[in-house]
Amino acid sequence: MIVQLVEMKNPCQSCIIVSDLMINLFERIKPEYPDMDFVITILDRPEDARKVDGLEIDLFPAILIDKEQITAGNILHKRQLKGYIDVRRPNG
Repeated sequence: MIVQLVEMKNPCQSCIIVSDLMINLFERIKPEYPDMDFVITILDRPEDARKVDGLEIDLFPAILIDKEQITAGNILHKRQLKGYIDVRRPNG
């Protein structure tokens, strides 16, 4: 499984704050999911959002799990992200 954070190369101040929080969250939960890949995708231009499989709403940062968008510009709590991951895991 892949958990992907998608953000813009030159985001607004609010997006920087949300992205930093989500990157920190990725780092904190990574050890609990050694079988998963955590990926950060940085887009140069808003038009590049069409190139990201599963990205439906182009509000950033966005989080996708196996090409299914679960957030658009939101801050997730650790429990929320783990819940989204756990229900999508084969043994979840």
